[in-house]
Amino acid sequence: MGQHAFDGLGVHSASLSHNKFGIDSKIVRDRRVRGHPVPQDKAVIVQDRLVVAIVGEVNFAAQKGKERVEYKFEDWIQAIKGKCPQNMSVFALTSLIESVSRSTFRNYDRFVRAGAFERDNSIPIQYLVAGYDSGIPNITRVYFEIDWAKLQLKGPEKKVEHPNANSKVDFDFLVDGQNDIVKQLANRESGGYKEMLALAPNEIPKLVSGKNLTLIEGRKACRAALRYETNHHKDKVGPPYVIFVIPPFGMGGVTRELYPH
Repeated sequence: MGQHAFDGLGVHSASLSHNKFGIDSKIVRDRRVRGHPVPQDKAVIVQDRLVVAIVGEVNFAAQKGKERVEYKFEDWIQAIKGKCPQNMSVFALTSLIESVSRSTFRNYDRFVRAGAFERDNSIPIQYLVAGYDSGIPNITRVYFEIDWAKLQLKGPEKKVEHPNANSKVDFDFLVDGQNDIVKQLANRESGGYKEMLALAPNEIPKLVSGKNLTLIEGRKACRAALRYETNHHKDKVGPPYVIFVIPPFGMGGVTRELYPH
């Protein structure tokens, strides 16, 4: 059996002036594991210029016979930071995470077959890397998927979420994890849109119209999405919320802001 702690939501608002990245702190344990989890940091700053977040398994422990494996994001990412040369780019850090995660989760098929993962968790491991490359906001995802038909853990796969062909280079709003709000915002008559509008009345119309948000507006939009998903997924998403503000290289360091609600 596996012992897991996993999280629910990462929110990203991109612009040429600032990258805003928000994440919740709720930890949800595998329902087969006793005890009450406590909130935990699920994102870290790297070299005061990049942010790495986990959306998926934060902690993992599994045993098969006499063999036992443990994974803790906090320790794992600190080891990654120790391997980073100076002036890492999003691309370079993503490639490093891809390489190390491939080694970390090598041969995990046996734990899938042993029932260490729950069936409703098809993408158990996801890392989001946010920052700037050549002055352009960038967020890239590294993830593993479970093929339940073959009982295999597949990956790592890498996907650039921004920039992409479907978004402007200087604007995007992404939600990863519990993300019902994405579909809701596409319909201005939906209950979700109206709920988000109440949480951020000035920001949501600009957001859905594809207009750039100021730094303050981007923060508020990220918090609104986190609060919305908490209201609808209290079992998986919850405060405190952490907002990271990532400026372009050479314009200061990353700031971390904690919001209790």
